[in-house]
Amino acid sequence: MWFKNIQVFRWASETAFPSKNLEEALEDMPFSPLLSSQLQTSGFSAPLKSLPEQLTQPLAGCIMISVKEQEKLIPNSVIKEALEERIETIQSKEGRKPTRKEQTSLKDDIIHELTPKAFAKTQQHFAYIDLNEQLLIVNSATAKKAEMVIDNLREVLSSAPFTPIVPKIAPSQTLTHWLSSGRLPEKFTLGDSVVLKSLQEEGAAIRCKQVDLFSDDILAHLSNGFVVNELSLIFDDKIQFTLTDKFVIKQIKLLDVLSDQLEQETFEDEIQAFQQDITLMSMEYRQLIKALVLEMGGESKEAASEKLAQAALA
Repeated sequence: MWFKNIQVFRWASETAFPSKNLEEALEDMPFSPLLSSQLQTSGFSAPLKSLPEQLTQPLAGCIMISVKEQEKLIPNSVIKEALEERIETIQSKEGRKPTRKEQTSLKDDIIHELTPKAFAKTQQHFAYIDLNEQLLIVNSATAKKAEMVIDNLREVLSSAPFTPIVPKIAPSQTLTHWLSSGRLPEKFTLGDSVVLKSLQEEGAAIRCKQVDLFSDDILAHLSNGFVVNELSLIFDDKIQFTLTDKFVIKQIKLLDVLSDQLEQETFEDEIQAFQQDITLMSMEYRQLIKALVLEMGGESKEAASEKLAQAALA
């Protein structure tokens, strides 16, 4: 089980992550299915189906966890249509249009009425704590889902000071320099896709896939005020990925060196296969994250402190 998208968070505390009592802490907030009146719920679940009683899986200096989320889906179009009908009814009966406050109340009533009948969607979000590096690695490309995992950890740990890794040199600046100069650090090579964004025209973007990224057209865009927003890269001839300006590593793909290594392994059961995957994955991702942060001047402690203060206020 390799994570296809990762967001990286630092444990921003002078004390080490409280790993010894984590299993017991997670047991205080297990996942429970939605009640008929609920729209959303989440809680911790077993990372490995064959070990349903274990909410943590310690391995290779890491602890794997899983947060299961269930939410009911009510299409906005359905809510809008029902709201318009109720507004029309009030207008015809009372000869007036409901106030904005009344419309908000009507909308809340509609959602409350539709919730018991709504379809429930269940998702499982995986993450692991790298105890050696004091990092949280979440398998998600969206900030919302990663924050949901951290929110659940905050509930059981009273405080979970995880902050996104922020390099001293902005990823966009670094990636733009790599592409415009044609010089990449050791172990890094270019992939075949890029997203460019204009600094002059708000929202203007150019997406290029399966192209020569050193072509004259790409370089011309960089000369005309575009910067790199996302760039496809290859690390150590093992992993292909896309790095974003938010330091999100997504669209991860194992190249032949790693794929062949995994295919040659034989396992007696699911547990052994899981353990091998996590051991190798955590080691490779640790090296990749270190290399990227190093090439961007290290981590910005000031930015981390600011984000931690913002999280505390929230």
